[in-house]
Amino acid sequence: MGTGLGQLIGHPPLKPLRARIKQALIASSDRTLGRQATQGRIGPDIRYNLAIPGLTGPCLLTRNRVTVSGWVLDLARGCPLPWRARIGGRLLPAEPVERADVAAAFAPLAELPLRCGGTLGTRLRPGPHLLRVEAETQPGRWAPVFRCLVLCLDTDFGTFDPWDISDYPGWREREARVQAADAASQRAYAAMVGFRPSVTAIVEGGAGAARDGTLRSLEAQTFEAWTAILVGPDPSGSGHDVAPNLAAALARATGDYVLPLKAGDRLTPDALYHLAAAAQADPGLDLLYADEEGDTGGSDPLPFFKPAWSPDTLESFDYLGAPALFRASLVRNIPAEAAYDLALRFTETTGRVRHVRKVLCHRPHAFPKPRPEDEAQDFRALMGRLQRTGRAGSVNSIGNGQACYRLDLSLSASPLVSIVIPSAGRNLEVAGRRRDLVVECVRDIRERSTYRNVEIVVVVNPDLAPEKAEALAALGCRTRLYDDPDFNVARKLNLGAERATGEYLLLLNDDVEVIAPDWIERLLAQALKPHVGVVGGKLLYPDGTVQHAGVVTLHGNPNHVRRGFPDADLGYAFSSVAPRNYGAVTGACMMTRTEVYRQVGGYEEAFPIHFNDVDFCFKVRRLGLHIVYEPACRLYHFESASRRPGIHPDELALFQSRWPSETLDDPFYANHAFGTAPPNFEIFMRTPRTPRAGRPRARGPT
Repeated sequence: MGTGLGQLIGHPPLKPLRARIKQALIASSDRTLGRQATQGRIGPDIRYNLAIPGLTGPCLLTRNRVTVSGWVLDLARGCPLPWRARIGGRLLPAEPVERADVAAAFAPLAELPLRCGGTLGTRLRPGPHLLRVEAETQPGRWAPVFRCLVLCLDTDFGTFDPWDISDYPGWREREARVQAADAASQRAYAAMVGFRPSVTAIVEGGAGAARDGTLRSLEAQTFEAWTAILVGPDPSGSGHDVAPNLAAALARATGDYVLPLKAGDRLTPDALYHLAAAAQADPGLDLLYADEEGDTGGSDPLPFFKPAWSPDTLESFDYLGAPALFRASLVRNIPAEAAYDLALRFTETTGRVRHVRKVLCHRPHAFPKPRPEDEAQDFRALMGRLQRTGRAGSVNSIGNGQACYRLDLSLSASPLVSIVIPSAGRNLEVAGRRRDLVVECVRDIRERSTYRNVEIVVVVNPDLAPEKAEALAALGCRTRLYDDPDFNVARKLNLGAERATGEYLLLLNDDVEVIAPDWIERLLAQALKPHVGVVGGKLLYPDGTVQHAGVVTLHGNPNHVRRGFPDADLGYAFSSVAPRNYGAVTGACMMTRTEVYRQVGGYEEAFPIHFNDVDFCFKVRRLGLHIVYEPACRLYHFESASRRPGIHPDELALFQSRWPSETLDDPFYANHAFGTAPPNFEIFMRTPRTPRAGRPRARGPT
């Protein structure tokens, strides 16, 4: 094997190292390890994101093969860059692949081609190797992107196997094979069950090939308890009922559930089977929806993996899409103009909603840009929503011709907001300037914020400098002394909340700076909704990249989504630029009703540094309230300025023991479909594992 590290690994006295590595892989979350990625930038304009199965920190552990997939983009020139890898004495150029999700997310910054991603892979002999990834930043000039040590141990890693991971087209083909094999048993089961919810499919759109394709997909269903109503003429004489518009079709629906479809939508053959099975398992459900995919103009469709029931996301765009089953008894009297209007009106009457985590519909376009008449319908639907819910304001597009909207509300009330700021009274060097964190934070709030009905409570240490105390007093702050020698931010926040007199609490780090003057109004517009328990804002690093745009908890570990991406990044399905429901938001900027804060006991002081904000959000969710990320609330965040970063193992263990089911799988983030380390909504499918007994050794492509 040669000399150096390779010789040491193979040396008999160190053979237990291989067993330890294997045990570590098994003990850790194999899915987290199996989807590790690295991201960053080269200079101000070049960004990259690379998914490398098996990457664990600075080392890649594998049996005999390395694969790298991802993208390198020059946003200044608006183009993808060629990239390659050096390993084992070989130079491997990345093969271009379609990445419609990347092109869509960066649309505000660059008009990227569909083939803006890449992939490469190679087999390796056992032993250590050095992987180096490079990008061609200028013609003939290759800049280093990433490097790591690769250990090929030529052993079966048990629960971890990088060959369980595939791209979406490969995963899609596998799902189609599984469905075809199960079709006969699905038909037999559907025929024998006692409760068979019937479905009335309403197909909107003119006659022609598109509508014929939709009807054929209905005829191919393994669950056959359905009828159809066509909105518009039926010159082909299909024999289906015909209605002049959606409202008339809803009034005529005879089934237990209504399924609105557009001409050109094609259900998978098992779509109604899975939706009906979910309705059968919980007959009290009024609305069920599943994931979808859509054409992008390339060879591969773009999937839309939807979150769990998200009433505030629905006020930004029709994320329910298709397929969705609405209880017929609740829709027959709804005067809906279009599908989005129906979704908004219907969900004002019920919250019994279930997400079915399967891709069950193919649509002609993925996140299509609306026609003027469609956008006008969406505007009317949202304005009607505001009127029916007693709110005043306007509807505006987020831009770039997207069917996604922003509600700019006029607040009907101006409740007192108590801003609680825990502070250690530190200074920080920011952009070459010394910043007095707490004083400048408070001054920012007073001078830049347009919402005036606030009180500011600062929780300070006994060693706060006298000049800082004087400055805070001059800015109209009330202070609360924290004299415990142990650092505990949760206890500080609870002390500040005790002193607060406002109807709403705004928990805020002192290491933030106001960007949007109406940031408090934006938080209040969400917090005033009766079903909302916590609202968080969009936080940016000083360089303008995203620090916080929502928190997901996967395999026991909370993490921020799309950290480090540009501010203008749309995210996945508008996740970065539109209000969105999550399981948690960061406590660096968090608004909640004072009543709710006290009802759940405030922050848990057993988490002095980490996880207290996520723990609080989980407690609020147990009340049946929702958590909202509001991107129009924008602040700079100089993260962890008042303390040294790092996770305490005891806090992590306690957090996982308190919330075992909540930390296993996040309902607002499809961990079977997206990368989880980091959680960027990057599509990176994983297939179910086969039983270990008799399982063949993993093999990659030759």
